[in-house]
Amino acid sequence: MAALVDRLTDDNGDVRRAAAEALQGTTDSDAVAALVDRLTDEDSSIVSTAHNALRRSLAVDAARTGALRCLVAGLCSELEAEAS
Repeated sequence: MAALVDRLTDDNGDVRRAAAEALQGTTDSDAVAALVDRLTDEDSSIVSTAHNALRRSLAVDAARTGALRCLVAGLCSELEAEAS
């Protein structure tokens, strides 16, 4: 992960873009912070790629949160049923 994050600041735009694409869907805080930094890249295609990567990361995080809520709600319901 750290190697990809480092590539986001490479001098070569193609390398930065490829790193941003590879980090799509990550929820690693260092990677997300580095992708946010790329939103001001001089190359508009990298800005777009970083934006898309962050959107996908947000969707993954939201899906995990939703799944966790369902799991907790289900466990709470089971415990309440057992207590009755």
